[in-house]
Amino acid sequence: MANEKNLKPFKKGDPRINRKGRPKSFNGLRELARMVADEKAKSGNQTLVIDGHSVTVVEAIIRSWAMGKDKRKQQAFIEIAYGKVPDRIEHEMIKPVVVEHVLIHDEQEEEDEDTSTG
Repeated sequence: MANEKNLKPFKKGDPRINRKGRPKSFNGLRELARMVADEKAKSGNQTLVIDGHSVTVVEAIIRSWAMGKDKRKQQAFIEIAYGKVPDRIEHEMIKPVVVEHVLIHDEQEEEDEDTSTG
């Protein structure tokens, strides 16, 4: 919890105020991640080679997802490769279904209630 003695409210023109708000996107971070993803993967001090070609970091990650035991990573790999499975199922009914509500009124039961309360 903050020490209330050290709290200083903002004053007009205070440089601590973030007038522009939070960043709208992470373009810088995304660009850095793409640069790292395109780098050659290393195992120890040597470039990782599979099937005669140097593997990038992103390829090494994708391969580890595909061959790993974690089902969530395998699912993520499949979704990246082939697209996400739709969550919503659409169905068209060929023949409409009619549901009827029938209310059965029992007069004898009503008479029994009237005599028990009176």
